[in-house]
Amino acid sequence: NVLMDQKSGLPELMTRAVEAARKRSVELAG
Repeated sequence: NVLMDQKSGLPELMTRAVEAARKRSVELAG
């Protein structure tokens, strides 16, 4: 089901974006 795939895929993208931003801020903080 395409709708279900999109629904389940969105939180994953959000989580990855948050993790990437968190990683970046940690690297900047040194």
